[in-house]
Amino acid sequence: MENFTEFDNLSTTPQKDSNSIIAHAFDNYKKVVWYGVLIIVGVYVISSIVSSLFGFNQAEAINIIREAARTKNYEEIRNIEGLRSNYGISILINLALFPLYAGFMYILNKANFGEQYAFSDLFIGYKQNTAQLILYYVISVVITTISLILCVIPVIFIAPFLFLGLPIVFFENASATDALKKSYETVKNNYATFLGLAILTFLISISGVILCCVGLVLTSMFSYAAKYSAYCAYFGAPKPISTK
Repeated sequence: MENFTEFDNLSTTPQKDSNSIIAHAFDNYKKVVWYGVLIIVGVYVISSIVSSLFGFNQAEAINIIREAARTKNYEEIRNIEGLRSNYGISILINLALFPLYAGFMYILNKANFGEQYAFSDLFIGYKQNTAQLILYYVISVVITTISLILCVIPVIFIAPFLFLGLPIVFFENASATDALKKSYETVKNNYATFLGLAILTFLISISGVILCCVGLVLTSMFSYAAKYSAYCAYFGAPKPISTK
């Protein structure tokens, strides 16, 4: 298990403003972008394989959804074979693979300090605080889902409060609830900064749509780099001090 200590350094810690955090995130992300691509592709492939075993054809479903959008006949979407069971399967897969995103932050942290990182580092989330990482994911999904049910707008204003949760759970070995509390308190006192940061991060993450699917694969993991950089800005860059 990796232990961390806060280690402030001008070269590793951005200022507490959205521009500095985004710039810091870009510097780190470009070093490890292919690890992000690997996660996105890996999750997609695993999801597709498992879903197909339960009779869900993803390519066919996409075609049906496109046709339904064109004809405004959305009833066809409900009749997609295996669609309902695929929802449950997707949730289980996301639960099982969520620790990989902590591994991505671990690689970002190594890149931040100029340390060597390897493919095996992606799996550290399965060795460190795994149960709390998964619990944090569940709570975050529930909060986001409730916000979506109420209306799309609340999600925009609630999302900033979740921004720091994952790095707190991972780097501080915190419980999911303690991480959410700490994230909430920090964001509450700096809400304008985090709201702007969340919006900018979202726009950058989906900017790959301009280059079609390939571009989206390259940019979609940027949000985790931004969350890591925001953590560094407000709590210090977490430097490893020992390995067990």
